[in-house]
Amino acid sequence: MQVIGMQIGASFSEVCKSEKLDMVLPSSRFYLPRTPVRQILSKILPPSSLDQILVSSRYFERLFEFRLGGSTAQVVTEGFQNWPSLSATTSRSQKSGKRPPPLSSNELCFGMSERIDSQGQVVTPLRHEDIAKLAEDLKKSNVKKVVLLLLNSSKNPTHQDQLSSVLSEQGFQVFKPMQNTQINEAARWRKALLEASLQGTFEELNGEIEEGLQSASLKTEILFSEGPGQFKTKSNLDLVSSLFAQDRFQQKMAQSFGADGVLDLGLESWRWVDAHQEDSVWKSPWGEVAQSHPSRLDLHLQPTQALILNNRRRVLPSETNQGYEPGPICFGRGQKVLLFDLFYKEAELSELKEWIPQGIESRLQSFLTSLGRAASNPNTTDFLSQLRSDLIERISLELWLKTGAQKILICGVFAPWLLEGLRQQRPDCEWILSRNLDSPRWLLDGVST
Repeated sequence: MQVIGMQIGASFSEVCKSEKLDMVLPSSRFYLPRTPVRQILSKILPPSSLDQILVSSRYFERLFEFRLGGSTAQVVTEGFQNWPSLSATTSRSQKSGKRPPPLSSNELCFGMSERIDSQGQVVTPLRHEDIAKLAEDLKKSNVKKVVLLLLNSSKNPTHQDQLSSVLSEQGFQVFKPMQNTQINEAARWRKALLEASLQGTFEELNGEIEEGLQSASLKTEILFSEGPGQFKTKSNLDLVSSLFAQDRFQQKMAQSFGADGVLDLGLESWRWVDAHQEDSVWKSPWGEVAQSHPSRLDLHLQPTQALILNNRRRVLPSETNQGYEPGPICFGRGQKVLLFDLFYKEAELSELKEWIPQGIESRLQSFLTSLGRAASNPNTTDFLSQLRSDLIERISLELWLKTGAQKILICGVFAPWLLEGLRQQRPDCEWILSRNLDSPRWLLDGVST
């Protein structure tokens, strides 16, 4: 049995292969801005047969800073057209000082003259002529996806089902909120809207995988992960739930080690996953979403934050992420020093070296020297050492203040580079380094169980 596990993030993809489930080969890492998913598959696919491709993805997180909905329409109870766009204050908006863009356009929000009360009783019936007019308006707007957000539909789905039936028959892709009367209505609406908003990007990603398989003349089952041992086909996948697949695995592993949680210092994000706590809703950039998940803390410091000079001539990380496009200076395209650049030497000696062009050191040193001089630090070596020390101290302090953890499972590309400094900062803690938690090996482990 030949199986491939793919972990696809916003900027990096990791792949591991297994010919037998008890023999997993080392994983390979690919930089997505330079290597599309279909090209990755052409490099790693076996020459003969392949039984399964197992996929875990945080790829959709790259879209969170942009409007996701595109041509997604919302159909709401008349008088509640603005409700789906209302966004609760979140840690993300508090950090950046601005609210995220709406999930979809207000111009594609259609009100329906219907009403069901909180007891599930029909107050204003849904009329057939209104449904016909809605379908006509949606076609004029070139809409393909429709989210039904009717008030109290969880108490009585009659109107929702009527609309869904007619619109589906006319070729629209219809999304409905989960039927759960215990969860707040706005949180259910946001989840349905997110599912529809992410669908287009998901189809593109799945299409790239299928294209890679077709070019190799392979007919292979593609399964997507929602957690350890939880795999679904594309038609059954809960896209919002799949965002937390790796968190669920890390939580499970933390419990098996008796740790308080996992400190994930990966290439794309630095976060803490609690071993025992669960959040009943996801505090997303747009407000509460009806999605349970392991309790997770996105650290204040992230690897793609830029170093900036404040008005006191102190060098500090910016409040917003720059991302890997164009990327850190050591990757050859960036114009700002990112936290990633502080570990240029380690990256040069690791599996990341293939993305670091020759001769980049002098350019990076020039940027660091200029930053150091502006900060009144004449010695680049001391300056770099101080920046790294400050970084480790801030991570350690945030963990102590926000989690109080004493036994910490640590993983991710940056983990070996930061571990010794973290141990010095918190000698009272027990630190356990795992090099496999952030690799797609866990996908194959999930199958073997």
